[in-house]
Amino acid sequence: MSRDISELMDDLDGGTLSEKVSRALAATAIRAVDTAKGGEVLLSLKLKPIRNSSQVEVVHKIKTDYPTMNGNVVESDENSTIMYVGPKGVMTINPPDQMKMFGEKE
Repeated sequence: MSRDISELMDDLDGGTLSEKVSRALAATAIRAVDTAKGGEVLLSLKLKPIRNSSQVEVVHKIKTDYPTMNGNVVESDENSTIMYVGPKGVMTINPPDQMKMFGEKE
């Protein structure tokens, strides 16, 4: 079973990646409407294995290219998040075998 993409996105970049993508889309959309020119938002996710572990570094980059009246503006935001890889490739911020704390029930 795979993990829902929205849950995964909420774990990346300390929980801020989803918000950053939403802001980039909104900024590009309003500028596209205002200038009658197209724009682009690219989300890139690169996975780099961490040696001798069941973890990967997820390098996430948002590149925004939005139009202006006289051209365009390109911005990028890049960061990374360490994720555990559990059974069947499910990525989580916490180890898959971590014990529940403070009496939490499953």
